[in-house]
Amino acid sequence: RDATQAYHEFHQRSAKAAKFLKTLPSREAQPSESESSKDGLVRDFDELRMQLEKEGFFKPNYAHTVYRLAELAVMCVAGVALWMQGYK
Repeated sequence: RDATQAYHEFHQRSAKAAKFLKTLPSREAQPSESESSKDGLVRDFDELRMQLEKEGFFKPNYAHTVYRLAELAVMCVAGVALWMQGYK
């Protein structure tokens, strides 16, 4: 079976994966494996993904990322402070 969609879902931003993929052997897809042979589940998934992209679910929110990193840093500092005071 064609794994193009699964590859793109898991590795769409990975330059390393793209470089590795180019080293693998490939062949032309048979007519039965082409885009026209997508089953209903794959078509439904494509529609869901397009809808989520339109709603902005795949756009990075840098403010949220900074907030989460700051939260992590605060927890680490609190953990070290507790450890230094003798809490186990």
